[in-house]
Amino acid sequence: MMTEEIKLDLTNYIKDDSFNLNDEVNEVTELEIEKVKLIINHLSQMGIKSVLITGAENIDNFTLGTIVLRIKEKGINQIKLYTREYATQEYLDFINQLRNLGLTEVIYSYPVSWYQENAMRTINNFENTEMLRLNAYTGIIGEYGEFFDYIKKLYTHNLADDKKDEILNLAPNELGDLVWYLSTSLALCYDYSLNEIYSHIIDPSNTPKQNSYDINLIDDYIRNYEGINIADVMMNFKRILNKLDEIESKESAIEAVSKVLIEIASIARFLFNKNLSEILVSNIEKLRKRYPTGFDIDKANERIDANKKYKEEDGMKVRNLTSIDTKN
Repeated sequence: MMTEEIKLDLTNYIKDDSFNLNDEVNEVTELEIEKVKLIINHLSQMGIKSVLITGAENIDNFTLGTIVLRIKEKGINQIKLYTREYATQEYLDFINQLRNLGLTEVIYSYPVSWYQENAMRTINNFENTEMLRLNAYTGIIGEYGEFFDYIKKLYTHNLADDKKDEILNLAPNELGDLVWYLSTSLALCYDYSLNEIYSHIIDPSNTPKQNSYDINLIDDYIRNYEGINIADVMMNFKRILNKLDEIESKESAIEAVSKVLIEIASIARFLFNKNLSEILVSNIEKLRKRYPTGFDIDKANERIDANKKYKEEDGMKVRNLTSIDTKN
């Protein structure tokens, strides 16, 4: 049975005499505009209710607008536009116009290195490696403890609707804070990057690519918890979190953190209908407001360099951040 959402991928927008509509992967690739229109003409007949457009940076704005309007004409009202935040300003302005007109949702794509580098700006200057490790594990325990408490209240307390809504808004923040510790203190302890984590998830047999992976790529690896009891979901989450206690090396850290990150992305989608990039972008926005001096490049690098020094004194090498995005 085909999903009610289909991905229309325009990344390889080229002239070609053939195209495929693969029901298993629900993806359309290498299409000319007329072929795209042909696909769109059949979407409503196939029971499609939502279309996720990717790779739209490769086509002109007029063509993109034509595709969006044609989809709307076919009675498919939910259109999601997945785009990179570092696309051209002209393109970003155009898709924001589409969003403001109510024609499409916009899902921004950020590289995982963007998140880790910004998260590192707010890490404290610790006195030694043991304090760094203590911060990592107590922080992780604290954040997932708060998250589990929210879920307990949401499902087992007789809350008014406004309180339920409040928890649904607050609980995803705890997942973001949990990823913060995985990306900063714990990452410094075991000398891994989020790019290495994503490489292990996506293709563990290959060397991590130099250009950072997009955060939303993890969506292809999340668990489908549809129809699963919430108690079983949370117990599985706790079992996977326990794998962090078994870390002894960089390799075992990458293995454990990869599993935890997939589970966080799965929980975010299952419980809150959010993707991981939404959670992490919100986390950075919160940090910018809460710790404005943390985003001062000189102060941030001083803290990162200090933590690096402690690791080097312990005979461990840490990857230093060579550049940090200064965009506010």
